[in-house]
Amino acid sequence: MIKGLRFSILTSVASVVMVSIPALSWALPLSPGDRIRISVPADDAIPETYRFSGIYEVNLDGTLQVPFLEPMPAAGLEVAQVQQQLTESLVSGGLFRPQFLQVTAQVVDWGPVQVTVAGAAFEPGRILVTDQAPSESAPREIAIEEAENEPFIISGEYPVGRYLTAVLRRAGGLTPKADIENIRLIRGDEEKVVDLSGVLSGEPVEDIPLIAGDQIVVPELTQIQPELVRLRR
Repeated sequence: MIKGLRFSILTSVASVVMVSIPALSWALPLSPGDRIRISVPADDAIPETYRFSGIYEVNLDGTLQVPFLEPMPAAGLEVAQVQQQLTESLVSGGLFRPQFLQVTAQVVDWGPVQVTVAGAAFEPGRILVTDQAPSESAPREIAIEEAENEPFIISGEYPVGRYLTAVLRRAGGLTPKADIENIRLIRGDEEKVVDLSGVLSGEPVEDIPLIAGDQIVVPELTQIQPELVRLRR
């Protein structure tokens, strides 16, 4: 009946980045497979075998294993939170004195992330997101359709493919019956309802960063929403 019509949440929804919070790569939650470089300058004075500086990968169970410490939860946390957690563990474990300890952590490689999209999407199912390592990425130009301003530049370190709107685009876009005000994001035992209607009204949109295992459920309304339909040429 609606052959030839297809809703893809416009390029705005597919490409829009975090409007309501800073769009910075280090604000993204970590996911299994992500690799982090940890630097502890104070360990230069100890034998290399016992140093903590190095590159670590977030394990499949979501933890980060650092020598001489218990596995630390990392998946779902920002790099800054992991950095603070590691600092506290090194001090509480009696391995360093706080006045002599400075820990830095940064992502050197974003691992692949698999999420699931269900409900009112044209191509629901499993979506595998792969992003380049920050060191290999080039700056990207993201153009927002029908935007009045010029396209803006975001850092190549910004794994834009991990965001909710990008994943919905990978799922073929949403159908004309999609309830974009009540999209459900399920992560483990937690659930969050996301309202993306702002992309149609010009209001700020909270584009959620995803981690491996996230489930996205797009509810379906009983009637077609005309404002969501556009002719796909």
